[in-house]
Amino acid sequence: MLFVHNTMGSYERKTDMKSFRSYVTKGLSLAAIASLIAMILAPISGNTQEVKAAGSYVKSLTLSTESVTLTEDEVEKAVVTATVKATGSAKKTITAKSSDKEVANVYVEKAKSGLYRLTIIADDPGTCVISVKTKGRNASGKKITKKIKVTVLDDDAYEDDDDDDDDEDDDDDDDDDRYDTKNDVNNGKDEKESVNSDKVTVTVTSETFSGKYETNESGKPEIKEANDLTRKYISFDPWPTTDDQIDYVIRNYSDPYVTASLFIVALDNFEKSKDMNDRSGRMFEMIESICTGDDILDGSTYKIDNFAVQRINVNYGMGEVLLDGGSKVPIYSFAPRAYMKGATPENNYTPEGGSDKTKWKIVVDEYVYNGDIDNGYITVCPQRYTLEKETEASTPVHVDHNAVLRIGMRRHKATGIWVPTPASALSGEVSGNVKPFDITSTVLFSNNYVPPVIDQGF
Repeated sequence: MLFVHNTMGSYERKTDMKSFRSYVTKGLSLAAIASLIAMILAPISGNTQEVKAAGSYVKSLTLSTESVTLTEDEVEKAVVTATVKATGSAKKTITAKSSDKEVANVYVEKAKSGLYRLTIIADDPGTCVISVKTKGRNASGKKITKKIKVTVLDDDAYEDDDDDDDDEDDDDDDDDDRYDTKNDVNNGKDEKESVNSDKVTVTVTSETFSGKYETNESGKPEIKEANDLTRKYISFDPWPTTDDQIDYVIRNYSDPYVTASLFIVALDNFEKSKDMNDRSGRMFEMIESICTGDDILDGSTYKIDNFAVQRINVNYGMGEVLLDGGSKVPIYSFAPRAYMKGATPENNYTPEGGSDKTKWKIVVDEYVYNGDIDNGYITVCPQRYTLEKETEASTPVHVDHNAVLRIGMRRHKATGIWVPTPASALSGEVSGNVKPFDITSTVLFSNNYVPPVIDQGF
């Protein structure tokens, strides 16, 4: 099992459980509670999402063609037009990416609202698929995806003397990677910066450690010892702030430790919700990308459902903790930092690196009792870190993690991409379809946080 190291949890103070509860409140308004009750009492029907989406949703995504044939040549390219129609304030932006950039790459340019030019450039002979996906969702709450089949033919006139130039072009394509249409309309940034916006460098360092783990495998809490475990520190440059950047990491870093850390990155990108049903924030896009392996797992069962959206918004987005003195602070404003190296409640959960997120280190620990990374499965978990208080009557007991909740990880055989699944699905031989992972089953969205000391200027 891997654990994303969390320094918040049950970091015990000189208070009993009753007084500790006085620190914590979900901060729900009467209106939010009333909405929850109304939702539970309302009859179940297939019209709920349609009613919600009636004023604002993506109606259609159309392409001028769904197949392109090119010749291997540095100047050979094709332009496909993509049109998005939507109602209300639904997003009309799109993303496009190639299944094999060594065959052909794609760049997106916005012509006007809802209209885009997809420039497909050939590299090497072969076939690939360009996936075009809307950022907004349709009336059923799903993103619309269209595909373009690309065939690149061998060019007999291709000269060996041009190899060096082509290598430079290939390098440029790797640097450019996928074009982020969101940045196309951002503050007049130049095209090069926009094109490069989704590329992320991940730095991973590791060390061994020994520790004790609390498990509940036998039906009651047990403390187990483990030695020679691996602890990894994950850093991102730049710190991902778009779904395309999350997709880039998923596609380019085949390490379950890195995949586990992306949940914390997604948390840090939470945007204040309009209401408990609001799923427009980029955090939801990121979590859905992680849960589906950037759409490797296809189907609505692997995506975030309405109940998950509501629980995340209520427990995490609307939740608050009560500070000494009576003021409140939103959970989402500090909770992601609790998983960083150097962060504690006493220093306002300030990680090593301070406000420079490129220097933040998300701590992910191996858990030895469940999983086999060599055979393509392991258990990972963003979990609460616990530190039991020393007493006069006994020596301190140090428990590194509370292992009640787990996230299973399966490696997709064809792509090598790690995707989350319930840990219970990893018992026995790993085979068959991946079971969908419920992100709301983790403590990431609970209200059990030790309040930070807000005097460090973070």
